Amino acid sequence: MITLQEIKCTHWEDYGKEPVIEPPVLSPIIADQTFIVPADSHDGRWRLYVHLVWGIHRFISGDGVSWEKREIVARNAMRP
Repeated sequence: MITLQEIKCTHWEDYGKEPVIEPPVLSPIIADQTFIVPADSHDGRWRLYVHLVWGIHRFISGDGVSWEKREIVARNAMRP
């Protein structure tokens, strides 16, 4: 579990004004983002779960900036 002190001491880099992920063509939103950090992941990669119109989608990243969309993990679901 990450503590408040660890969040305060985290260095955040500015990657510009462009989003790191965008909603698919037919979905107007990406909402309720939930992360699993590499320290808590079984393979040391970032996990991102988001709510889109069709359900909860999973993304994977090696660096937390470039994301690969994987699959819908729960159809017709909200708030991972």
